[in-house]
Amino acid sequence: MTSVSDAPDSRTDAEFELDALEVRDGRLVLTGHWHGVRGLRFVRPTLVMGDRSVLATLDDKPWAPDGDPWRAEFPWDDAPPTARDLTLAVAPSVSVPVGEGAVAALTLDLSAPHEASSGDAVA
Repeated sequence: MTSVSDAPDSRTDAEFELDALEVRDGRLVLTGHWHGVRGLRFVRPTLVMGDRSVLATLDDKPWAPDGDPWRAEFPWDDAPPTARDLTLAVAPSVSVPVGEGAVAALTLDLSAPHEASSGDAVA
């Protein structure tokens, strides 16, 4: 999950867990789950990448933080971005980096046995 503790003037208990980030039909689709934002009202999401800011389309309005999963789409005509380069702003006090959540949201396939090499530590 990604925390906003390093962002100035942000709620320090807000977290966003990224489920998916994909480009489809000229849109960047972002889905995930919010934590620590109870009682907040979100405004139209803004996705920031470097000096570029993109407002979400109105298709998923309202962007209630309790959406399961929460979803926003952004007009996108470029190559798919790297999640770690993105910041998501959903309220004046809530702005989170997306990339760390992308790493935290990865799932591992544990169905295939893993053979430890001689250099691997086994617990």
